[in-house]
Amino acid sequence: MLKSRTRAASAMTSMLVAAFLFLPMPGWAAELPEGIDVKVIADWPVDTPGVEKIQLRRVEFQPGASLENFEVTYDEFCNATQGEWVVTNLSDGTTALRTAGSRWRMPPKGTKVNIANPGNVAAVQFVYRLIETKGM
Repeated sequence: MLKSRTRAASAMTSMLVAAFLFLPMPGWAAELPEGIDVKVIADWPVDTPGVEKIQLRRVEFQPGASLENFEVTYDEFCNATQGEWVVTNLSDGTTALRTAGSRWRMPPKGTKVNIANPGNVAAVQFVYRLIETKGM
């Protein structure tokens, strides 16, 4: 009896995790533009005041894909592993080219940016997102 409950709980957990991986999070449009894929890889609870957890996301833009007028809603740190990223800060007009091996912090929350892959290969980055404690 206990074994079957454990299997059922494990199956339910797997289904919930699979559903969660494909649900968009705040800060991303309900429907992402064609050529953009975002997957949640992991969530880690942390003992940092004001931060509930750190979330690791894999973001991939196919060649020519872009996200326009995107509002930064979290503190995020990026690590490009493939291709090229052009990030334009719409608040101050600065543009940065990020290539494989680049690491950077996204602009502050509330900033609007354009993000694009100008290259001819898929651009991949891993994003570490700080999820604040609710009510903070």
